[in-house]
Amino acid sequence: MSEWTDLFNELLFGSGNWLGLIIVCALLFIIVSLHRYGGLVAGPIGILMGVQYASLGLGWHAILVTLEGLVALYLSVKEVRKQ
Repeated sequence: MSEWTDLFNELLFGSGNWLGLIIVCALLFIIVSLHRYGGLVAGPIGILMGVQYASLGLGWHAILVTLEGLVALYLSVKEVRKQ
Protein backbone atom coordinates (compact mmCIF):
# COMPACT_ATOMS: atom_id res chain seq x y z
CA MET A 1 0.00 0.00 0.00
CA SER A 2 2.97 2.30 0.34
CA GLU A 3 3.14 2.71 -3.43
CA TRP A 4 -0.44 3.99 -3.56
CA THR A 5 0.16 6.38 -0.68
CA ASP A 6 3.28 7.72 -2.37
CA LEU A 7 1.40 8.07 -5.67
CA PHE A 8 -1.44 10.12 -4.16
CA ASN A 9 0.88 12.27 -2.06
CA GLU A 10 2.99 13.04 -5.11
CA LEU A 11 -0.07 13.66 -7.29
CA LEU A 12 -1.88 15.95 -4.86
CA PHE A 13 0.95 17.68 -3.00
CA GLY A 14 4.20 16.91 -4.86
CA SER A 15 5.52 17.64 -8.33
CA GLY A 16 2.21 16.68 -9.98
CA ASN A 17 0.12 19.04 -7.87
CA TRP A 18 -1.37 20.98 -10.81
CA LEU A 19 -2.60 17.77 -12.44
CA GLY A 20 -3.93 16.66 -9.06
CA LEU A 21 -5.71 20.00 -8.68
CA ILE A 22 -7.40 19.57 -12.07
CA ILE A 23 -8.48 16.04 -11.16
CA VAL A 24 -9.87 17.12 -7.76
CA CYS A 25 -11.76 20.07 -9.28
CA ALA A 26 -13.20 17.84 -12.00
CA LEU A 27 -14.34 15.25 -9.44
CA LEU A 28 -15.96 17.90 -7.24
CA PHE A 29 -17.72 19.38 -10.28
CA ILE A 30 -18.98 15.95 -11.34
CA ILE A 31 -20.30 15.22 -7.84
CA VAL A 32 -22.15 18.55 -7.74
CA SER A 33 -23.61 18.23 -11.23
CA LEU A 34 -24.80 14.63 -10.87
CA HIS A 35 -26.74 14.93 -7.65
CA ARG A 36 -28.82 17.70 -6.16
CA TYR A 37 -27.25 17.27 -2.71
CA GLY A 38 -23.76 16.65 -4.06
CA GLY A 39 -22.61 20.05 -2.86
CA LEU A 40 -23.21 18.99 0.71
CA VAL A 41 -20.51 16.35 0.20
CA ALA A 42 -18.23 18.19 -2.24
CA GLY A 43 -18.27 21.49 -0.33
CA PRO A 44 -16.64 20.33 2.90
CA ILE A 45 -14.21 18.15 0.95
CA GLY A 46 -13.13 21.18 -1.09
CA ILE A 47 -12.82 23.39 1.96
CA LEU A 48 -10.77 20.83 3.90
CA MET A 49 -8.51 20.19 0.91
CA GLY A 50 -8.04 23.95 0.61
CA VAL A 51 -6.94 24.09 4.24
CA GLN A 52 -4.50 21.23 3.60
CA TYR A 53 -3.09 22.98 0.53
CA ALA A 54 -2.72 26.21 2.52
CA SER A 55 -0.85 24.43 5.31
CA LEU A 56 1.61 23.10 2.74
CA GLY A 57 2.20 26.54 1.25
CA LEU A 58 0.33 25.95 -2.02
CA GLY A 59 -1.61 29.23 -2.03
CA TRP A 60 -3.24 29.17 -5.46
CA HIS A 61 -4.33 25.59 -4.97
CA ALA A 62 -5.86 26.50 -1.62
CA ILE A 63 -7.77 29.44 -3.09
CA LEU A 64 -9.13 27.48 -6.05
CA VAL A 65 -10.26 24.40 -4.13
CA THR A 66 -11.73 26.42 -1.26
CA LEU A 67 -13.71 28.62 -3.65
CA GLU A 68 -14.95 25.58 -5.51
CA GLY A 69 -16.07 24.04 -2.22
CA LEU A 70 -17.90 27.22 -1.25
CA VAL A 71 -19.60 27.45 -4.65
CA ALA A 72 -20.63 23.79 -4.39
CA LEU A 73 -22.20 24.43 -0.98
CA TYR A 74 -23.94 27.55 -2.28
CA LEU A 75 -25.40 25.76 -5.29
CA SER A 76 -26.58 22.85 -3.17
CA VAL A 77 -28.26 25.09 -0.59
CA LYS A 78 -29.84 27.14 -3.37
CA GLU A 79 -31.22 23.96 -4.95
CA VAL A 80 -32.58 22.69 -1.63
CA ARG A 81 -34.26 26.02 -0.89
CA LYS A 82 -36.11 25.89 -4.20
CA GLN A 83 -38.05 22.90 -2.98
